[in-house]
Amino acid sequence: MPQPDLFGVAVDTPDPVHDTPMPTAADDRAPTDASAAATAPEAPALAEPPPPVSGLLSPDDVPVASMAQFQGFRGSDPADSYLYWVATSEQAEAVTVDGLPYGPDSPVLLTERPGVAYFLSLILDDDVPPDAVAVLRVRRLLVEPHLEPDPDTTRRADATCYRLASGH
Repeated sequence: MPQPDLFGVAVDTPDPVHDTPMPTAADDRAPTDASAAATAPEAPALAEPPPPVSGLLSPDDVPVASMAQFQGFRGSDPADSYLYWVATSEQAEAVTVDGLPYGPDSPVLLTERPGVAYFLSLILDDDVPPDAVAVLRVRRLLVEPHLEPDPDTTRRADATCYRLASGH
């Protein structure tokens, strides 16, 4: 509908109140043709996390030393450049031959030197004879990419503990 502008000239401008089409029931329905559905925004797909990686750290790449004497470990020992695993001699033998297992199902729980005494007390309390216990050590630098902090065990052992997880 033409309306006069400031100078009295008729100008065809839309009237937002009267010229807006009224919505119909058809507008509320989902599009039925493929072209309309193709233009509809697609919901972002939720990415599934990748499956956890498991494996063995080769004994050639990550040499593990078994310590014959483990009676000298105390909770007051200072941390050093190694991480330790208190295991049965059977586990120790498998690790020195096959490598250190890592991943979500890995039995390896590494600790700093002050935590060794705690883990020795646990394994000896499980009625494992002292001659069937081994303390394994590995250079921290070699396993650093696979370390995952274990705060619960750290709290119990009063020493920093880690699980061997997949590399980052």
